[in-house]
Amino acid sequence: MHRLSDTSNIYSLPLRPTSPSKECGGKKHNRKTRTFLSSSTMLGQLTSRKQHYQTIDTDYNKDAIYKEKEEKEERIMGRLSHFLFGFMYDEDDDLEDWNEYSRMESSMPLYNSLNLCLAAAIATTAAAESAPLTLMTAMSDQFSDLASLSSHTAASAVLGAAMGKFINGPLIDLMGARRIFVHSSLLLCLSLVLLAISQTATMAIVACFLIEFTSTVQWPCVTVILATHYRGSGQYEGGIFITSLGSRMGALLAIPVYTGLLPQWRVVAVSGGWLALVSCSIVYLYVQDAPQQLHAPQNPLTRNKKEEGTLRLLQQVLKENIVPSVRHICGSPTFWWVALAHAGSATVRSSERVLATYFYETGTTASAGLAVYLSLGITLGLVLAGQAFARQSERERKQLVARLYLASIVACYALAAMAVPAIHQMAPDLMKIFQIMAVVVAGFGIAVPLYHIPSLVGATFGCDKGMYAAYTDGVGYGLSSIVWGVIVGGSLQGHHGDGVGWAYGWAAVALLLILSSILMIEFMEYHFCRPRHGGTYETIIFA
Repeated sequence: MHRLSDTSNIYSLPLRPTSPSKECGGKKHNRKTRTFLSSSTMLGQLTSRKQHYQTIDTDYNKDAIYKEKEEKEERIMGRLSHFLFGFMYDEDDDLEDWNEYSRMESSMPLYNSLNLCLAAAIATTAAAESAPLTLMTAMSDQFSDLASLSSHTAASAVLGAAMGKFINGPLIDLMGARRIFVHSSLLLCLSLVLLAISQTATMAIVACFLIEFTSTVQWPCVTVILATHYRGSGQYEGGIFITSLGSRMGALLAIPVYTGLLPQWRVVAVSGGWLALVSCSIVYLYVQDAPQQLHAPQNPLTRNKKEEGTLRLLQQVLKENIVPSVRHICGSPTFWWVALAHAGSATVRSSERVLATYFYETGTTASAGLAVYLSLGITLGLVLAGQAFARQSERERKQLVARLYLASIVACYALAAMAVPAIHQMAPDLMKIFQIMAVVVAGFGIAVPLYHIPSLVGATFGCDKGMYAAYTDGVGYGLSSIVWGVIVGGSLQGHHGDGVGWAYGWAAVALLLILSSILMIEFMEYHFCRPRHGGTYETIIFA
């Protein structure tokens, strides 16, 4: 007597043959019965449902085993060591569960707990790292000449930002964005304490280098966390909007407070260190890497590596995790296109480190807190232009970005013109107002290209999102360090104190902004606009 397979389904009972001929044709009978059970009949549906629940029960049993294993490992390692080195023991990502959770997240409000916590964390970080911006005048009274200290500090700080992006960027995908954010906040606190106890100009410059080296990796961490939580939903742009607004609001509120604490610049540095600890606490207590997962590295270590020696482990990580990701990023034309286009807005963004010196040498005595106007302009750009960018179509977005770049270019040339002694001495008070307006317009114009476009492109890089975000900023800040260290620094040395050096410097920034705007608008046309309009193509001349 023929029997169906015991593993086919729960209804695999022995079937009584109706005739010897059918019993002899067992293979044909088995095929028909299998087709019947796999069809859309009630019996087939019940069978599929029962198998589905059996699979769920099996998964629950496996999850219980894995949970017991994780609890045992955590008891062995301890909470602190598990947090620091637990990325070596994390399980693989469950992408299916994340996608399902992301579809649930699509109905969440814009001001949800994740966006607000990340905005608060990045705001306190921005407030902490903006402490050195107000200290140049006070430190120069103790250490050295203001122009020399400002140019060297700005160049070292921007170089530290670039190196921090390139060195710390791969660790985001390897260890997890949450861990790297917490670690960098702790190191930022120590760097600010080092600045507070500095006794020489060299020590202060090194401290500023370390401040930027440890803090610039935190924005890529935020973008990776948002992209992981909002995978497959339309909430990612809203998260970028809230967090980028928080980062600028932190600096906008902190710089006037720091200015009120002067000339006690060491107290300002210690206050920045305390804010870095607050940022660390917010992320540690209220943020997780992925939905329903506290730690979820994008490019984690494989399980067979945790029992290897230290040297062998480093070699395997370099060979199997870091090198393939670097090849993926550096071999992508999209990365280089966006990174080079990002350089102009990054240069204007980094100009806040020298704005106090610029205002001081062009006739403004109380210049310590005037860098806040760049943050004010970026904040207004995120609020006004950012909301318009989110509502518009692809072609309208490109036209908006072109107008924003044009406004920043005109503002940079205006700052260059007002640095000429013959102009700013005509009406010093009126020129000061025009300079502040130009700084606000320059910040307003770079807000969307600086925050929105690289983050949107980075969401398409899969498990290398963190490295892409860090390396994109790294290329931009690397070129910025060349501009501020070589071009502007050389101009200041050749025209010390007369303002002509600043005119050459801001003209160089405007030229770099022109080149980067051409690249960015052409990128938007080629990748965003052209595929949606039947192949029609508009060059930069018609943008």
